Amino acid sequence: MRFFGVQGIGLVLAGLCGCAAAPSFRKNPDQMQAVLHSKSATARTFAELGYKLIPSFPFKSANWTSADWEILDEHAQVFDFDGFKSYLLAYDLPAVGRARRFSFVSLPTTSHISTRGVFNPTFRVLDAGFRELAVHEDFPLTSEGVFEGAFDIPPEGRYLVVHTTREKLSRSGTFEYTSIEGGMTFTSTVKNPMLPEGAFRIGLE
Repeated sequence: MRFFGVQGIGLVLAGLCGCAAAPSFRKNPDQMQAVLHSKSATARTFAELGYKLIPSFPFKSANWTSADWEILDEHAQVFDFDGFKSYLLAYDLPAVGRARRFSFVSLPTTSHISTRGVFNPTFRVLDAGFRELAVHEDFPLTSEGVFEGAFDIPPEGRYLVVHTTREKLSRSGTFEYTSIEGGMTFTSTVKNPMLPEGAFRIGLE
């Protein structure tokens, strides 16, 4: 799994989204976990969550900028999945009477080598009664160190919930960290877990 330094990752994300900066999280993974564990659940059921209208932004739009990141951090809602807490994003999907294609990329962080990592997402599609229609997860990890994928949302899909799982957060691995300084490339290897916080670029078409 490869992560790039501040300058190098700018080049990667420029190719992914036309932007020149990357999301920055100031806490290390242990601090992220401690803050999350200290929080109370926002809701007991999916019906009690606060939903926002999903951005209907084409995933491949040339006008996409860093201002369009969807951020999942300590300011997000918290849900308790049978004793495991996760931050989550909750979206209201407009009823359009047809299936739609949802695409995403989960962006790596860049603020410090100790926080370098990526959020590994699970997506739950719900109907108008907040009943689960589908679960989408286990997306591929690209050579740029990001999770990305796409799936179809059926016409009856009205809500989308994004979170992570206990099993995903327990994963760790050896990541290749590359920085570019003064025109020279430096590579080192670090071990880092998946993060409970993250940033996304999403699109619904």
